[in-house]
Amino acid sequence: MTSLENLRRAVKKLEKAVKELEEKKRVWEKAVRKYEDVKGELVEKILETETFKKCNELRRKIEFLVSDFPQYDKEAAKLLDYFKPFNYKRKVIRLQPLEYLAIGRTIYIVPNPRIYMEPSVDEIFQVLLEHTDTIIPNVRKNIREELAEFCQLGKELMAELRGELVTREGEFRMLSFEHPDQSERIWSVQLSEQTYNKATIYIDFTATVWAHRCNLCLINTNIGNEITVDIDDIQYDVICYYELYDTLAEMLEEAYEKLQAKKERCDEILKEMKKIVAPFVLSEL
Repeated sequence: MTSLENLRRAVKKLEKAVKELEEKKRVWEKAVRKYEDVKGELVEKILETETFKKCNELRRKIEFLVSDFPQYDKEAAKLLDYFKPFNYKRKVIRLQPLEYLAIGRTIYIVPNPRIYMEPSVDEIFQVLLEHTDTIIPNVRKNIREELAEFCQLGKELMAELRGELVTREGEFRMLSFEHPDQSERIWSVQLSEQTYNKATIYIDFTATVWAHRCNLCLINTNIGNEITVDIDDIQYDVICYYELYDTLAEMLEEAYEKLQAKKERCDEILKEMKKIVAPFVLSEL
């Protein structure tokens, strides 16, 4: 009889626990719905703000402009074919241990002077810009002056294609949602915030992945913390960027103007580079 009574008591405790769990589930589900409703209302309000609309419009204009940017570095690199051969005799210059600069029909760096390579024009362009002072005295005399001018323009071009575009300093707060209990299959959320003291729109038009060409970088220089996102991300997770849209609107407007100027400058530089190689192009006709 004792065992049966123990079973009855155990069943009653289980029934009570189930009822309590069902009540907690109802409370939990109600809280989730409330959370989703409040979050949805806030998102709708943010989407209707003038600063968000301005940011989104400028973001689209910047993305369109960025997509219209030619790959200037690759266009410039292609022109190097008209300087070949860079020297009729192969010269090898020791730069440092296990690094040798070879200059002949083409230009490349190898760990051993006996190694021969067929680098791409992109690779030649990179080596030329990094070792201009060493290379120029060792190329053919009848291309030396023109190649030196070409390299100088190449450095100016690369400076235009990557680096900080717009920077602001101050106090910038970014919100984020965390879901700490996903491993236990418990739906939970926490709202946290990170503070930064520098915001930068950074460009790299030499990046092979288009999504990495225009980024927003938030930095806390005091603790060395930073986050980098594609500029396209500001249209998503609008609550996260809610307190940044005023600053971002100013930065994006300035970025758009600077990008337009950069495109014009890059067009001018590439045009000058083509003028330099024009005589060599004609000599091949």
